[in-house]
Amino acid sequence: MDSRQTSGVNLSDMDHPRLERSTPTHVKSIQDEIAQLEAEISTIHCEVVQGVARGQHRSNSRDVGEKNCSTNDPPTEQTNHSRNASVVYVDKSKQRLPGNFDGTTNFKDWIVHFHLCCEVNDWKGVDKITQLAVSLRGEALRLYRNIPDVHKHEYDFVVGELRSRFSPTHSVDTYRSQLKQRERRQGEKLAALAQDIRSLISHAYPQMETTSTDHLAVSYFIDALRPSTIRAEVRRVNPHTLKDALHAAQREEDILQAEASATGMTTSALQQQRVASLQEPNSPASVSVDEKISRLEQKLEENIKIVQGLVETLKRKDRRCFNCGKPGHIRRFCKLPPQQRESESNVMPTDRNLAETTNSQALN
Repeated sequence: MDSRQTSGVNLSDMDHPRLERSTPTHVKSIQDEIAQLEAEISTIHCEVVQGVARGQHRSNSRDVGEKNCSTNDPPTEQTNHSRNASVVYVDKSKQRLPGNFDGTTNFKDWIVHFHLCCEVNDWKGVDKITQLAVSLRGEALRLYRNIPDVHKHEYDFVVGELRSRFSPTHSVDTYRSQLKQRERRQGEKLAALAQDIRSLISHAYPQMETTSTDHLAVSYFIDALRPSTIRAEVRRVNPHTLKDALHAAQREEDILQAEASATGMTTSALQQQRVASLQEPNSPASVSVDEKISRLEQKLEENIKIVQGLVETLKRKDRRCFNCGKPGHIRRFCKLPPQQRESESNVMPTDRNLAETTNSQALN
């Protein structure tokens, strides 16, 4: 018997496509393959909704498309659903994909970037929540898995859960504490310090208006400045905005670096020399400041004594002018000439002179 014959059937005749399709065994194999493909499609759809990585989803979607084409069968409803869910991966060259979020970075900044990507890529509905889910990693992905299935397709609900977990309101005290302890680090750029101060304030005072937060930013920025000579100079300038404070600090730092270059000293050595000169008791700068403070204190004491004398005089209800003897004013403010004092006053000379002397001492 010919080797190409089995059970009375000439195998050479099976090369024809129609005969091949009519073979029961081969038809059964194709049906099994279709059932397997449908199961794979269903699994892929569930994994996409639950946040499976994009690469795996794209690979499986391509396999499904190739197998569906090879079977020449019309796609099922589930296959169409899977294709609709994966439409966001078409034309990758025009996509603007957001970075992954694992819970360790700032959620507010990340969600703003994600919304921008949604606008650029026109992600809406299922596409939007799917992209959000596949962008989660680590602790954020574990939180998403614990969300009830009934809410996993609700974008606002998922974002609310992520925000409450990774951007809680009770962390305001933490940000405020960081603001108070913030200092310029060794080698840190002034612009980076200003940006960090602004970011901390936006988290520490989320409900405050921009104008008020800018005033706070100036204060915290000046306190965080190092070295102390730059801090003192910026405080002397009294900037009103963080931008002005940053410019003043950069200008002073440029002057410090230029002076250090001209003298051949390092910036830190020049800074130490400046601080030492300010702290030296007999240095001209120190003496000048001490003299100014002493004069101001003396002047202040004199003014206090004058005010106290005026207050005591005004408290007396029976006060009379020792020049004219009339009530309502004192001799110092009397409009009459001094020579009329004796003729028009009914006050005894000795008493008047004594009171006048006391009042003059209080006023002077």
